[in-house]
Amino acid sequence: MKKMFALLLALLLPVTGALADVLTDDWRGADDAEIQAAIDELNAELQSRTATRDPSEAVTISGHGTSVEQIAVTGIPARITLTCTDKEMYNPVKISGGSKDIELNPYGSGIAEALVSEEGSYTAMIETSGDWTLTVEPLSMIGMFTGFSGNCSVFTDMFTLTGPTIATVAVDPSNDSLGSFIVELWYCTEQEWKRSYDSSLIAELTKGEAYSYDMILKPIDGATAYAIRLYSSYDGLGWSITAK
Repeated sequence: MKKMFALLLALLLPVTGALADVLTDDWRGADDAEIQAAIDELNAELQSRTATRDPSEAVTISGHGTSVEQIAVTGIPARITLTCTDKEMYNPVKISGGSKDIELNPYGSGIAEALVSEEGSYTAMIETSGDWTLTVEPLSMIGMFTGFSGNCSVFTDMFTLTGPTIATVAVDPSNDSLGSFIVELWYCTEQEWKRSYDSSLIAELTKGEAYSYDMILKPIDGATAYAIRLYSSYDGLGWSITAK
């Protein structure tokens, strides 16, 4: 892994000075001062790239097996999406760096998402034996709520509500697994995102049966934007939520 890291840096960066001395196959022979100097150069390069990155761009990191990764979040709010081949991954991915730690649990479905509302540098701790991908993507504002659809767990883009809105939730399982399906309304007040406990739905799905239910999305005083979190405990779930 370290050799791969060194090779990538050699291809992407003009590696000179302390960085060139440390990023070699025998890097373990470097003393503390040389390693710290290399770390300082890497941090400076990361800050420079972060400063020039378009905040609306998605950032994707991929790997295999257990890893500790740094993630720079420059556009908020943003969804963090984890996909992994190990669908029986028992240890949730822990992401720290903001005022609250985040956990992503892909058990069963191989995918998990969370919302990040603070800019900054985050550390993701991944424990798995399979391939994984982490994507950070700022949410877009689509205007009035009309609906969304998909086939896995997701945090939707942002929308507005001008009054109580009836939304039809439809689920059509494409496999014979049992599991839970959860719909949550999230809202933003003064840059802080919270879950609305007045607008949520928890359904226990049965084998192969389609599911349909009407729920009310209720506006929150002072909220400037909304998003919906849909969670499925298993893979291959087709769902939609539409304004009625």
